Amino acid sequence: MNKKILGIVTVIILPAMLATFIVTGCKKESAVETTAAVTTVAAETTAAPETTEKTEIEVLPAMDVNIWDWQPGENYVTAMDENIEAFKTKFPQYANINFIHTVLGGDYWSALRATLIAKEGVPDCFGILQDQADLYDYMTDMRPIIEGDAEWLAQYSHVDSPDLSTSGKDNRVTGIAIDKWVAGIYYYRDMLEKNNLSEPITVDDYIAMVPVLEKDGIKVLSMGGDGWVLSMLFTGMVQSLTKITNPAGIIKDAIDGSFKWDDPISKTALTEFKKLYDGGVFREDELTLGQFAEAIQNFQNKKSWGFYVGATWWAGSMNPDDLAAGNIGIIPAPIPTGGEPTYEQSTGQTYGIYKDIPVEKKQVVIDFLKFLSSPEAVKIYLKNNIMPAGNVPEGVEIPNSLIKESLIKIEGARWFDPHHWISDGYDVFGDELTSVLLNNKTVDEALASIQAWQDKKREK
Repeated sequence: MNKKILGIVTVIILPAMLATFIVTGCKKESAVETTAAVTTVAAETTAAPETTEKTEIEVLPAMDVNIWDWQPGENYVTAMDENIEAFKTKFPQYANINFIHTVLGGDYWSALRATLIAKEGVPDCFGILQDQADLYDYMTDMRPIIEGDAEWLAQYSHVDSPDLSTSGKDNRVTGIAIDKWVAGIYYYRDMLEKNNLSEPITVDDYIAMVPVLEKDGIKVLSMGGDGWVLSMLFTGMVQSLTKITNPAGIIKDAIDGSFKWDDPISKTALTEFKKLYDGGVFREDELTLGQFAEAIQNFQNKKSWGFYVGATWWAGSMNPDDLAAGNIGIIPAPIPTGGEPTYEQSTGQTYGIYKDIPVEKKQVVIDFLKFLSSPEAVKIYLKNNIMPAGNVPEGVEIPNSLIKESLIKIEGARWFDPHHWISDGYDVFGDELTSVLLNNKTVDEALASIQAWQDKKREK
């Protein structure tokens, strides 16, 4: 029988959080379990001077709520732990809820899809990416829920905000983003000052920096031969050529067929992309890396002036002294001839709700996702070097200077979503772009291959 409050009582909550990380290959799990002994909970509101109104709050019985996601960063795990505790403190009716947060690395997408198809052991809430159409039919449509909640809606700009919506299908909102990314070049300001250089804008500007920095053994850019990085830089250069004619960006246009990767615009962008490489702007050895761990290390060790990033989570990995001094800034990717400087933004971690979630859990998860875009959660994300998707309340401190600068420069940035390509797209773009850089294919051949892949993907 549900227990209710008949008066003002003392609440005793005994939290016991267990955070474990099991690393096997590329798999990482974190379980957050909280056991709470709560008999009754009371809330007070002041109805009039010298009058206290007692409100009964129904405490839900103990139950597990399972959350799956793919983010490997420990700051994300820490932020989730802290948000769970903050949520249960703010909403004592959920004190008995046991949130189990599981983080899967490279196994995530195959494990999630297999679980959804089998309909056994399905998590109540799980991380998704933009436009993963094969997952839509497994998910709850959040649009009517959010549109009917003015407080929640106010935490974003509007119900169709890219930070909020992850589905264009049937106008559904299938996911809630908790963070967002801005793509660009992280760079050291003091290296520019030391060498009397200005911030580079064009491809030629970057090439002109090569002999100046190489005299001190410093490369212009660290890149990493990961398909994700190469594809984001290339498509960013394509988008810079279409900033005026297509301010919304060309990624979805490429998916629906209204933009072709073998378009002359793409040829210009890839030709200038190769020009960067041939001019020595980024390191040849980094093209062989499966990931760009070495590239970020080169930048952290100041072996390169800049580091191309497609995700703002790297802001937390920068040298604290450089961050405190404001020595690390962010600028747009190199602009090809005829292009316009532009920043690109995308969502990072996004959560959806399983459509067949048990009815007794559904409101718990809805309230938790709403909390994850609240001012309280935004502060927790900022403290953990995560750029939040929800609106940053006025006056809230932003401790990471690079995130603070990114939040300013992301205003008005075009929506750019590389996640449309998960996961084979990254491999295709990475392989084709690398083949051009290493002179194994011509620009036309590589773009034709990319377009053939896009056409085949659309047919599916």
